[in-house]
Amino acid sequence: MSRLQGATGTAITVLGTLVIAAVAYVGTSGRLHPAAALVSPSASPQPPGMTVVPTPPITAPTGFVVIDQDLLDPSTGWMLVSDCPLRAKPTCHNAVVGTGDGGQIVTSPAPVGPDVSTTDGGAPRSIRFLNRQDGFVYGQTAAYVTHDGGRTWRGLGVPATFVASLTIAGTTVWAATYPCPKGTSCPYEVRSSADGGRTWSTPQKLPLGFSPEDAAAFGSGVLLSSPTTADMELTADHGSTWRQIKLPCPPNSFRSTATTADGVELWGVCQPNPDASGQFTFESLFVSEDSGKSWSQRNPGPLRPGWLVATRKHVALTSSTDATLITHDAGATWSPISLEGVGFAAARVKDSGWAWAIDTNRNLWGSADGGDHWSWIGTLPATLS
Repeated sequence: MSRLQGATGTAITVLGTLVIAAVAYVGTSGRLHPAAALVSPSASPQPPGMTVVPTPPITAPTGFVVIDQDLLDPSTGWMLVSDCPLRAKPTCHNAVVGTGDGGQIVTSPAPVGPDVSTTDGGAPRSIRFLNRQDGFVYGQTAAYVTHDGGRTWRGLGVPATFVASLTIAGTTVWAATYPCPKGTSCPYEVRSSADGGRTWSTPQKLPLGFSPEDAAAFGSGVLLSSPTTADMELTADHGSTWRQIKLPCPPNSFRSTATTADGVELWGVCQPNPDASGQFTFESLFVSEDSGKSWSQRNPGPLRPGWLVATRKHVALTSSTDATLITHDAGATWSPISLEGVGFAAARVKDSGWAWAIDTNRNLWGSADGGDHWSWIGTLPATLS
């Protein structure tokens, strides 16, 4: 599962435009070729009171490793790439490329943020797009936003020493951040944006000790979960009110994760401590059909830690040790998906009901019915050169 960010009233750093010839990576040949931009840039007004601080151009790298990807539909997507694993020098940087037609690279690499240390564990690791113009890139210690389809990026504009999670549903973006200096004890905050990250709501302080590393947004709110304590925070009225929920994990649980498609049917996985060999022997799955007031335990068999996606009411996807499984009865029974021998590494569901997944061989798959049937879209490269 993933992580977040957000807030207004602070200086936003607008990244200097990197001048690179328009290039594109075609197929899996590893060659760069001229290509047109994925989307045309649109004017994006600066929020009032923001200071624009240009940053110097960054020298173009010689190659990239793909860190994460996101799709809006079968023909529109983006990849977060980095040259950090390929650099012998102490610094490196990240970039975003647009993809189309099932994995063809159709935009030049656009830099995201300044140079970072090659050993920086807080550098951007995730990418999420709200629509064709507004998208987000974030890691534990940095977050950036674009309003022109990924051509240029700037700081998110919220006070954040740490970024816990960022999630999207409908036209709303939710961000959870830690606003205080390192070594200072204070609550995480959560806020929302209804205009693609241009402005943010007044932050809501979360309970002290609650770490909102996992987040699942739905039409009217968001479910935040703290993996180390099995606690959750739920709002179903766009952040006006919040309710605390406890996942009934067994005493030997090491971590937990939770998700939802509608804010009513909640799913939670409790991960035990590893055995002497470092393996996880089992996991406990719980489902609530009343927004966390009561829970029922399910038994889908051995699960991979942290891999669970709710697609709609009573329907969810997860990975066992030898297959990707789907349930249509809130976890009472499970069966393999229609793709024999294909194991998904990750899956996401869009508001339209369209879902996409990437398997362990980096093949992209799409589903128009929330996960019941899948069609091959294309193959994403693991590296660009």
